[in-house]
Formats: sequence, C-alpha cells, structure tokens
Amino acid sequence: MSIIYHIVGKPLPGKQKSMLSQFRTGAGIMSRLGSLETRVSNIVMGNAAGNIGLACKFNNFSSAMRALADRESDPHWQELMETMGSNISMELQSRGLLRLASGELDLSAKVHHIRTYSMKRDHLPQALEMFKELEEIKDANTKVAAIVPSVSADMSVLHALYQNNSLEEAGNAMDEVGMSEAFQKLVIRASQLGTLEKSTISTIA
Repeated sequence: MSIIYHIVGKPLPGKQKSMLSQFRTGAGIMSRLGSLETRVSNIVMGNAAGNIGLACKFNNFSSAMRALADRESDPHWQELMETMGSNISMELQSRGLLRLASGELDLSAKVHHIRTYSMKRDHLPQALEMFKELEEIKDANTKVAAIVPSVSADMSVLHALYQNNSLEEAGNAMDEVGMSEAFQKLVIRASQLGTLEKSTISTIA
C-alpha cells in the first residue's frame, strides 16, 4: 500500500519562485521525517493549470500521520511556517491524503497525466478491474496507477494516473494507446461507471 500526502496551491502574482522554493523546502523536511519519495510539480495543462503541487509518499497511513505530527515540532518546519507567514506566496487549493488502489506509483516520473472520474464507491471494484486490462494495452514507457482519496473535500472520485519520463513520451502514449480501439472501448465502459470530469498534466518543477 502507498499513501500520498498531497498539497496544491495557486501562486500569487509574482510569487511563483517563492512558492516553489517553499514547497521544495517542505519536501526536504518531509523526506527527513520519513517520506519515501517527494514530488514538487508544475500543473502545466488542464484543470488548475498554473498551480503548484507537492506530493509525499508513505508506506501506510500511520507513517504519514507520524510524519505530519513530528513536523509540527520540527524547528526547520517552524522556520518555514514563519517564512511563509511573512512572505505569503500562494492560495491553498487542496490538501489531503490519497491511496494507491492499483498499479505502480512513481513520483520520480517527469510527467503525470491525471484523468479524474466522479464515481460512486460501489462502482470502484469494477473500475479497478479495468486497470488490469489497461496494463495489458499500455505502452512500455507508461506506468499506470489508480488513486483514490482517503481524506479529501471530494471523496467520490477516482484518479487514473499515467506516468511518463517526458512530454514526448506522454504524447506518444496518447497517440498510440489513447487513440486505439482497445483504449476507446475501455473509455466507453468506464463512462458507464463514472463521469470523466477533468484532465490534468503536471511536470516536475
């Protein structure tokens, strides 16, 4: 099981560099407190384009919660909070915990393409079965994962995550797999379980 602590913020005008610096510092602190991987990213296309995200990966909920608890008494975190308070750089958009439900999560992948479906929880088992079929038709350069919220403002979603090492690789996957008959048939079946609400592409900052 993998758990992701995830934050997304909207940079204030002229504050993108400050926000990136603050998120990178936060990523370093979370790594020291037990995060297995971290990812600071720019959302470059689709929903929330222009925002910046921070993702921190843990083995389980207890490890994630312990890191968040330890963070509050960490002097480097306290210093970062003072800096962020005196140099406000963003508007917080979301913060929560996500869970890997299927596939492989790679926060080091340079490109993440996320397709978000609104979906009732009783449809989730059927949707996760479809990820097994997706694994069979994806190309060799793409890693696929299903992500679901555990602590979120919106619990009725499923995120299909496609991970590549370049935008060109992601484009090739969209051409060769995304436009294929087999994939389009999966999309039609998925539409019977939920509604594709938004699509987002982010790159490592």
